[in-house]
Amino acid sequence: GLPFNCPMDSLYLTDRWNDKKVKFREHTFLSNPHMPAEVRANRVTLTVARKGEQARPHGPDAVELPYGTPMADVGRLVRQSHPQFRVLEVANADLRRLCRWLGSAPAATAFNAVLRYITTESSRYCPSEDGG
Repeated sequence: GLPFNCPMDSLYLTDRWNDKKVKFREHTFLSNPHMPAEVRANRVTLTVARKGEQARPHGPDAVELPYGTPMADVGRLVRQSHPQFRVLEVANADLRRLCRWLGSAPAATAFNAVLRYITTESSRYCPSEDGG
């Protein structure tokens, strides 16, 4: 997390996210009392094996993928063992062990264009009344 607690709209212009139809939720959505129990209950934790190590067998609420698995394959691989999952939890360190291949050069170009657009012109500050 960040070293301070700020709402997303203090860091980014959410209208840009909406322009590109990028889905997002508040960081506390899983603890929201309106969150359906079936969503909260169908969480899978994704880990990625360290380089040179074998991936561990999947568990009832966990999947470990081999080091260097392409990002384009993650959804399909998780659904093979957990077809009903609704939330995928993954730590930054595990994301960094995935291959950043999105399946094709056009997919990577499109992703980069959207990311550049939604993160441009961000405020990058958090007023003290928002906990900054």
